[in-house]
Amino acid sequence: SALRAILFLAFSLTVTLGSFRSSMTLSNPGTTFVPNSPMETPLKVISVSSAIRCAQQCNDNPLCRTLIYDSASLVCRLYPSDLQEGNLTATTIVTSRVGSIRFSPQFYTSYNQSCV
Repeated sequence: SALRAILFLAFSLTVTLGSFRSSMTLSNPGTTFVPNSPMETPLKVISVSSAIRCAQQCNDNPLCRTLIYDSASLVCRLYPSDLQEGNLTATTIVTSRVGSIRFSPQFYTSYNQSCV
């Protein structure tokens, strides 16, 4: 949607690891993520010093697709759902940001290939 496009213009982090590549986008402050499933809980809740460190934690976790980072409390929440499996919503917590990880197609083309 237009709201997501505007929010995600704020920040982009690209990580390259060998032949694998992912990108992380962070929303503007004042947003949160609500998974579609009320049963979904965070994969991990940790304290980190910055949104970049939270994004790195998500990138390092193969199950993580979405994160919520609060710069006031330094709390980083990692979720397995991607943005299409939940809602990006405005919140009164102006220090909250949502991040979403995306993998490039090359990440998937390496599977089921011979080791040569």
